[in-house]
Amino acid sequence: MIAKEYCIAFFEGYIYAQLGEKLTNGKVTEHTLDLAKETAQTCIEQQIAYSGFDEKQKQVMKENVHEWADTVMQGFKKRLRESGRLIES
Repeated sequence: MIAKEYCIAFFEGYIYAQLGEKLTNGKVTEHTLDLAKETAQTCIEQQIAYSGFDEKQKQVMKENVHEWADTVMQGFKKRLRESGRLIES
C-alpha cells in the first residue's frame, strides 16, 4: 500500500468515526460497541481478502486490522465517555 492509500484509509476511518459519533444520540454500552468492532473487523478482513493487493501486502494489512480497530474504538469510547453517553460494563 502506498502512502496515499494509507492517508485515504485513515481519512475515511476518521469520517466514519465522526459520523458514528454524531448518529449516536443516546447512550450506548461498551458491549454493543465491541460487537460493532468485531463486525467491522470481519468486514475489513473480507475486503482485504478480495482486494487486488499482492499476498504480502494482504498479510501486512491483516496483521494490522486489529490494531487499527482497537485504536479507533479507544478513541470512540473516550469521546462517548467524556460526553456521558457510554454505559460502562
